[in-house]
Amino acid sequence: MSATVAVGTSGGDSGLIVLGMVSVMERSPFVYVGSTSGDILLYALSGAVGELTFVKAVAAGNYPSFLAFDPVLGHAYAVNEPDAMLVSFSINRQSGELTQLNRVASGGAAPAFVAVDRTGAHAMVANYSGGTIRVFPILQGGALGPPTDDQAPGLKSHMVITDPANKFVFVMNLGSDTISQFVFDASTGKLSPNRVPIVNTAKGAGPRHLAFHPNGKLAYVINELDHTLSAYAYDPTLGRLSALQTSSTVPPDNDATGTTCAEVVVAPSGNFVYGSNRGHDSIARFAVDRATGTLELLGTTPSGGNVPRSFTLSADGTLMLVANESGNITSFSVDLGSGALSKLWSVATARKPQFVAIV
Repeated sequence: MSATVAVGTSGGDSGLIVLGMVSVMERSPFVYVGSTSGDILLYALSGAVGELTFVKAVAAGNYPSFLAFDPVLGHAYAVNEPDAMLVSFSINRQSGELTQLNRVASGGAAPAFVAVDRTGAHAMVANYSGGTIRVFPILQGGALGPPTDDQAPGLKSHMVITDPANKFVFVMNLGSDTISQFVFDASTGKLSPNRVPIVNTAKGAGPRHLAFHPNGKLAYVINELDHTLSAYAYDPTLGRLSALQTSSTVPPDNDATGTTCAEVVVAPSGNFVYGSNRGHDSIARFAVDRATGTLELLGTTPSGGNVPRSFTLSADGTLMLVANESGNITSFSVDLGSGALSKLWSVATARKPQFVAIV
């Protein structure tokens, strides 16, 4: 199916700026936006130029600020931060609609992050104020079962993630300046401390999120409090991170006062790493040295709003969506050769966006 899209803007949840004449695929991906209200915002996305069309707001409990999806994109999971709960949903693949399945206690105060393991068998939640993580089996049909494990790895646990082989789990402890390393038993949902259980970051860094490189031998950690990005070598056999380098996410000639970092994403090509700067309100772009895994800051691009909390790349790496807490989702085209970002459009949201994902 083809469609003509005119250059223009409009306000509200359906506002957009798109470019030129485009061919729109009949079946489009969906975009899910977590918020500070009780809704997840659902949009349809045209992959051709990133046209974003508002579909509906889905009731999702109190403050669904972070979401995760299973590998086959049949189910979604969202935190309810103030209630210390985790909510499961089924996804209608035709309409993108979410239907709530069940709601369970997250095992600690202020759940800030949820992840699904690489097999889709377990969901894991990091409780920020509680400093805990909890593992749940995903039952047939997608609902969450009784927890299989609880851990208290450190202060202000901000992220939990499995490695690409699904053998190890890592937790970013922002308040402890540590990264916890666990061995993961995917058959039972149990965690046990790795032989080297903790990696220390710089004091006051505040490790927040981690992203693995496509080669499975590198990882990158965004540090919230000192606005830096750290490169690590990763041993997939031992499940261990080894520090390589730490770089500022703001150019040296820029004023970084009040800047904190939020999200890190590795390009599908593995050639670039991106990080979000809140306060500086920009997306930092780094080149990856393929021989060493180290980073070179190439520059920053204004995020299209204030407080870029979350951003995501399309599967082919050609489109970036940035959730600015000031109240919009901004789209950028990505040059695959240079990694450079070019702003396409911005859509105003009725809620403060906390999370954005292309599904």
